[in-house]
Amino acid sequence: MLEVECPAKLNLWLRVLRRRPDGYHDIESVACLISLADHLRLSTSQDGIRLTCSDSSVPSPPHNLAWRAADAFISAAFKNSKPPGICIHLQKRIPMQAGMGGASTDAAGTLMGLNQLLGEPLDNRTLVELAQQLGSDVPLFFVKTSAALMRGRGEILEPLPSPSFWAVVVKPPFGVDTGWAYRNCTPSEQGPSPRDLLNALASGDIEKAGKLLHNDLQEAVERFHPEIAGLRSELMRAGARGALMTGSGSAVFGLAANRSEAEEIARRLPPDCGTVFVVSSLGAPEDERNG
Repeated sequence: MLEVECPAKLNLWLRVLRRRPDGYHDIESVACLISLADHLRLSTSQDGIRLTCSDSSVPSPPHNLAWRAADAFISAAFKNSKPPGICIHLQKRIPMQAGMGGASTDAAGTLMGLNQLLGEPLDNRTLVELAQQLGSDVPLFFVKTSAALMRGRGEILEPLPSPSFWAVVVKPPFGVDTGWAYRNCTPSEQGPSPRDLLNALASGDIEKAGKLLHNDLQEAVERFHPEIAGLRSELMRAGARGALMTGSGSAVFGLAANRSEAEEIARRLPPDCGTVFVVSSLGAPEDERNG
């Protein structure tokens, strides 16, 4: 048996540049992995792929992305031999339809975990190729650092130095479909560069970074869900250094410089704003994250 932590992500920057002939969009995004994580337990069995989950609302096979990752892995790794059976138990902590990469990180964790569990029959390049076939965000969770600049449809990754920050994430009681968000966004190749944000993160200037957060999908989603704009305002009133919708939503986060500041922001939020998580980037000092 093998246990795998599957971290969520926050998009601190997201520009939608153009719609591609294949129906996807070219993007430019700064994504950071955070401490909130799903938990996978992988083991072998007699035959087949069996998935159980702590959350009954999670899609079931064959629509579940972790199950599809296991199916793709077995097909690639055991072309000429009888495959083992696989049991996957998913302890779900990352909210769904939140823009936090919950399904994608579960798929990536399944690919990496099964490769380790079964004696590494596939090399890393093959694993990443499988990840690209499963979804645009899945390769992100293979980066060796905890942050990356994403281009193309998300599969072109430039690893970034791991930034250190804390955040308060609020997931409202509704989700946003990723495809819907992109269909309702107006792509534009004209726009700002993420370099100032990257420099602020690299220097640890969270105050400046908070002023540079950007998401092209936010305006389109807020037209249909004005509550998201309200949540950003609540986070700013509570003391966040900056607030943004992550990915295609519906989760919103407010940046904080340290744990105590993030916990104070969370305490100041209205009790009915949604589900609140106090999180850190994986680049934050380990003693502070574990304190």
